[in-house]
Amino acid sequence: MLLLGIITLVMTIPLASTYLSTILIHRIAFLVLLFSGLLTYNTLYVTPLSSGIGILGGLFQTTLLSHSLEIFILILGSIILLITPSDEKIKDLNKTTTNMFNYWDNLVSNSVKKFLPIVKNNTQLIDYPLIVLFTTLGMISLISSSDLIIMFLSIETQSFALYILATMNRNSESAVAAGLKYFLLGGLSSCFILLGSSLIYSYTGLTNFESLNILQSVIGQSFEENSYNYLAIGTLILTIGLLFKIGAAPLHSWAPDVYDGVPTIVTTWLTIMPKLSILIFFIMNNFLIDSNLLMISALLSLLLGSITGLAQYKIKRLLAYSTISHVGLILLALSYDTINGLESTLFYITQYSITSLNIFLILILLGNTLDKNSITSIYSPIQYISQLRGKFYYNPALSIAFSLSLFSMSGIPPLIGFFGKYFVINTALMNGNYFLSLVIVITSVISTVYYLQIIKTLFLPDTNNNTISISGSNNLSPILVYIVAILTLFIIFFMIYPTPILNSIHMIATTQYYC
Repeated sequence: MLLLGIITLVMTIPLASTYLSTILIHRIAFLVLLFSGLLTYNTLYVTPLSSGIGILGGLFQTTLLSHSLEIFILILGSIILLITPSDEKIKDLNKTTTNMFNYWDNLVSNSVKKFLPIVKNNTQLIDYPLIVLFTTLGMISLISSSDLIIMFLSIETQSFALYILATMNRNSESAVAAGLKYFLLGGLSSCFILLGSSLIYSYTGLTNFESLNILQSVIGQSFEENSYNYLAIGTLILTIGLLFKIGAAPLHSWAPDVYDGVPTIVTTWLTIMPKLSILIFFIMNNFLIDSNLLMISALLSLLLGSITGLAQYKIKRLLAYSTISHVGLILLALSYDTINGLESTLFYITQYSITSLNIFLILILLGNTLDKNSITSIYSPIQYISQLRGKFYYNPALSIAFSLSLFSMSGIPPLIGFFGKYFVINTALMNGNYFLSLVIVITSVISTVYYLQIIKTLFLPDTNNNTISISGSNNLSPILVYIVAILTLFIIFFMIYPTPILNSIHMIATTQYYC
């Protein structure tokens, strides 16, 4: 269904771009993702999924885990696609941009202006949902890939679409610079992945994951000793390339610059979606991953993400370092090849994705309260933490939801983020790793400092009176407001009825671990 939707949009947009509105293209892509998720859900209870189903001669393998997370990815992607401007705003975009520049002249320095887009037409916005479908196709293909060649092609399908997304605002100097940096460093990481895959193939003569796994399990320790010069190094290099893709330390330097430079809607996608597919690939094919390297990267990610975030004054750069810290927690849980490690990984990925999506949705909605004639929600004007000052007095509901989401990120009980960190710490303690458990506690306390900084700014009065009155919130999308309300309630009240999620994760983890 997803591939059919891409083909349809590829044929439709060039032929009818004059007659089709941007909002209609976005809604079509939204329906494609939603219907794809529904079709996937309808096949979720097929019995052979428990042991896996090979597709296309073993190039792809579908399991209960990959099927479930594919549904999760499609739902998240469809929600992000709901963030779209109206046609009226697109028509008046140049005029409102000029007004926004005049507004910003009285608010902040000229350095902020480079973040405001000057869009001459809506071509970029029409192409945006098509690119999103392409990167989603790459993500789903990567999750189900069962061959080194398909793995690489899926990663490149995902990555090249992301490079285009990063440079979607071609009139912004910061977005183009961020996209170029993302492209160059992403190409470097692809070289590592290709080199590691080549070394594995040169020694074993195999590209199929199942065959590689069987070969490793049959030969055992002698296999590891004899193959050290090729297989072990190939696995190590492959892991480095994949860690580069998800922005884990010490391969994280590109992430804050890219997340800060691109439009906020693209930052939302980059922060959540690409990481999901690669982390799920780690889970599905842990025999290809160097667990020691995962643990080292987890430790560095926890330290660098928490400590470096203290010095940030831009909101998206701070959230980028926060993401690095959370990736460290996921990698730590992944490094333990136990069912508890798998369960804590799946739960943390789920709660992090939901909370992070809620934070960025609220950030975009709060940006629209700057002015009743705010330019499209895709380009949130909020770039600095100081711009959040006084937001509580102009939109209390969104500000409280934002604060609760940040508290969840920091692991404050009884919010869902607390349980995510608890499960990871419990897994580390059960495996006798007391040092990393202590590091998680310390870094969580440190990261709470910069989360509290944001919350404090929200509730401080705006002495400059730069924020427009609460009437500016009338242009907020009702659909997005409802989604924020649902996600916030889920974050708050998870503790009251956690059974469905925990039981589902336990069932999926049990099926994956023992089959």
